[in-house]
Amino acid sequence: MVNRSARAVVGAPDIVVSGDRATIVLPLAIGDVANLGLWQQMLAQRDYGFLTE
Repeated sequence: MVNRSARAVVGAPDIVVSGDRATIVLPLAIGDVANLGLWQQMLAQRDYGFLTE
């Protein structure tokens, strides 16, 4: 079984304020080089839209 929580390492959140709006920036890093192919496949298929919601 694959440990899915190890696929990404979440950094410290940051809040960026612009006028009356705010955006939370949550840095993600690849957790394991073995999962690099998954991230590349998601990038090629444009499966990162959920990150901007």
